[in-house]
Amino acid sequence: MVHDLTYEEAYYLVEGAEILGTGGGGDPIIAKKRIDEVYSDKKFFQIQDITEFKPSDMICIIGMVGGGVSSQDKIFVENLSPSSNNVMVEAVKELEQHIGARFAGFVSTEMGPGNIVVPLWVGSLLNRVTVDGDMCGGRSKPMISISTSTVAGISITPLSIASVYGDRMILKEAISDKRAEDICRMISRLSNGTVGVARCPMTASECKKGIVSGTISLAIQLGRERNIAVKETLDPLPVIEKVLNAKLIFTGVVEDFSRTESGGFTSGTIILKSKNQTLKIWYKNEYLLSWLNGNEFVSCPDSILVVDRQTGRGLTPWKDEFRQDLEIAVLAKPSAPIWQSEEGLKVFGPQIFQPEWKYQSF
Repeated sequence: MVHDLTYEEAYYLVEGAEILGTGGGGDPIIAKKRIDEVYSDKKFFQIQDITEFKPSDMICIIGMVGGGVSSQDKIFVENLSPSSNNVMVEAVKELEQHIGARFAGFVSTEMGPGNIVVPLWVGSLLNRVTVDGDMCGGRSKPMISISTSTVAGISITPLSIASVYGDRMILKEAISDKRAEDICRMISRLSNGTVGVARCPMTASECKKGIVSGTISLAIQLGRERNIAVKETLDPLPVIEKVLNAKLIFTGVVEDFSRTESGGFTSGTIILKSKNQTLKIWYKNEYLLSWLNGNEFVSCPDSILVVDRQTGRGLTPWKDEFRQDLEIAVLAKPSAPIWQSEEGLKVFGPQIFQPEWKYQSF
């Protein structure tokens, strides 16, 4: 049964996704702007469980791809003017035209405040529904090759890419999901850091093999209950723990924060201190690895959730939110079962990031 989200539920979704998104997944300001545009136009977001689609219905994964860009990357667009505000709509239409079929619904590439709204927003514009779930297990990830669709053996291609400057591309085949990611990432670097990507055209029957269901509903519940706790001046951390079956693993203050924007990613280290302990978190768009007092601690595919200690609001490393001495709480949320499989750990285990952090001093 199709569920029409209320305006309040749409906002709760974004605020829940700020926590679940592990620091990445897009900009909540842009997401809320899209909500306002849709609902002021008397439209709304619609979700539906994957089991309620016909097995033969076509579905695709949609989301924005990109991240930090260097000053060298910005040179590529310095003489260009944006020509489109609806690159995701255009990416969907390009892929539909290529495969000769109409998508009955869309599914989010990940659970983040920006990207979780993308399929809902596109669905409202094209009169389609969004699957209540995502292809990252209720969290965000730095690369589209890190996807539950990969674990399920669903082909990433054909995929379409659209930029705000009018570029439109179809990638018919790729030698690997990682190669497809590299191509999309490079185009995003040439496009001031972001492009719309529609990928993995599949039937609803195929989608069931990879989707982690119910994560949109979960994010709405999380956003609602955190808001209630704050309004009633209650501690929001027990609420987050209960709703997500998460565990509070650290509270402290920010001692140091570093950020580098390069290669289409934002990466760096956050150092948190308490009276007797030090927690270091390494991120690449999302919080991925951590060390407690120099020892390996929580890592992907499990979620590292970093929130403001007082409000429980999810914090992101790609904005200037980690000011020194800010009180921080960190929670750990177990990954979805599909990530805990042998194939899942090959796709999203900590070892895939080892070349990037092993030479750092922890």
